[in-house]
Amino acid sequence: MSQRLRLHYVDWGNEGAPTLILLHGGRDHCRNWDWVAQALRDDWHIIAPDLRGHGAKPERRGDVDHIGQYEEDLADLIDNLRQDGQKVVVAGHSSGGGLVVRMAGGAYGDRMDKAILLAPFLKYN
Repeated sequence: MSQRLRLHYVDWGNEGAPTLILLHGGRDHCRNWDWVAQALRDDWHIIAPDLRGHGAKPERRGDVDHIGQYEEDLADLIDNLRQDGQKVVVAGHSSGGGLVVRMAGGAYGDRMDKAILLAPFLKYN
């Protein structure tokens, strides 16, 4: 839950492994990562969220007033997933990659151990 909004995500299991969060780009959804998660799930605990305003649950989408809401949502997700202060690896595609860059260079960068950028869209105001 983030800012009183229940966000949807897919958890591919393997909780004993390091956590890898996969962020989709604009006009996309978490299930776009299924093929990647399938290939990596033996070595990683994979989480793929639907970013606010995206995904298959329109009643739970929420509105995005500013890009900082995505950061807050992702920070809340990471905080809920981390155990004993464990950091996570976050991979983002397109605008998801731009979100990773914003977080890594901002107030939430301490939550990530590594960032992976896949064709990031970096223009955020």
